Amino acid sequence: EGLIRQAESGEGNVERIVEELIDLGLAFPESPLPWRHLSQVFLDREEWKRARAAADQGLKVEPGDVELVNNRAVALGRLGDHEAAIVGFKHCIEREPRNTAFYCRLGDTYRQLKMYEQAEQALHQALEIDPRCAPALLGLAVLNNDREEWAGCVYFGELALRYVPGHPETCHCSAPPDRA
Repeated sequence: EGLIRQAESGEGNVERIVEELIDLGLAFPESPLPWRHLSQVFLDREEWKRARAAADQGLKVEPGDVELVNNRAVALGRLGDHEAAIVGFKHCIEREPRNTAFYCRLGDTYRQLKMYEQAEQALHQALEIDPRCAPALLGLAVLNNDREEWAGCVYFGELALRYVPGHPETCHCSAPPDRA
């Protein structure tokens, strides 16, 4: 438990924690827990291939585990396999339909594929669950920025600022001076 707490907090020697989590996974092959935490550590370190591999290992033990599927989908998206990431996020939504984070990640993945209508729908679904969901509001601001729809970008950016004051990404969502 202490090792997992260290992994979650990022405290201590990360390489030693990684090695010990791998050893735990091998020592307790029936538990997805070490792989779940290991995949999260790799995501935090932006080691996308290793995060995917750890999540895959955990999913062998516990197929359909929502946290592992989510971690795998995040890694896949970062590796450029957006279609597979979408499948993963949709699985997570089926299992936990009130989790706004999954809708936001799905929306962002659709946006990266320039599937703007699907992205907008996913982000609005997050807002139906929580109208103050700052990541969804920020996602809509970025989506409108991509579409060069400045009024929507500013509107959703300002709403996001109400719930996450000073968030650096919302600063990118102001209309260019010639289009204001």
